[in-house]
Amino acid sequence: MNFKKLIATAALALATAFAQATPVFTGETYANFGTNPGPASSNAAGYYLWSQNAGQDWSLRWTGNNYGSSAWYRWYGYITLTNAVDGSLVKVQFESNDSASMHTNVFGSSLDVIQFNGNAGPLYDGINFRVNNPAGYQVIDFALGSTLFGTQTEDLLAQNGRNIFIGQNFAVPQVQYQRLNQDNPSDLRQVARFQVAQVAEPGTLALLGLGLAGLGIARRKQKA
Repeated sequence: MNFKKLIATAALALATAFAQATPVFTGETYANFGTNPGPASSNAAGYYLWSQNAGQDWSLRWTGNNYGSSAWYRWYGYITLTNAVDGSLVKVQFESNDSASMHTNVFGSSLDVIQFNGNAGPLYDGINFRVNNPAGYQVIDFALGSTLFGTQTEDLLAQNGRNIFIGQNFAVPQVQYQRLNQDNPSDLRQVARFQVAQVAEPGTLALLGLGLAGLGIARRKQKA
């Protein structure tokens, strides 16, 4: 694919993501947490999502520990993306007594869907996964559910996500609350759904800008 087609493809994909009703988070996702975002007792209960290595490596954690006051909750949902690296999904558990209750599945097709279901209380559970990201661009669809959230009003309007934190600065995304299983009215579980638009790192974008500027100067010289 030549340079023009690459830029056009990325622009079209980004426009498509923003045209959808699902809220799109475009902020910084990077964090240097390591295996988890610090001691669970130092943070709010909920989900923690971050990326490393230019958006290729992703970590999702959940904990029921709310600044030292803990409770057990169910955690469930799915992640939809287009180019997961085969075999990169890793289940991460720190709880001592729920080793049989955490399940993850990957369904590979034109879209990769990661499903998870488990318990977590005082410590963290979670998953790691990697995406192929050669163009520095990725849109990932998250649907995160928990009994911690209680019952939310199902609404197509975006609203501040509850107990969901992204990146080093614990940014809170806009979400939509939806039923987990739209085809089964008896399944009353809900998820907070949002997308993450992962673009190239600032350094890559700066180089891209310089390259475009150079192309513009070269074209003006040719016309002259």
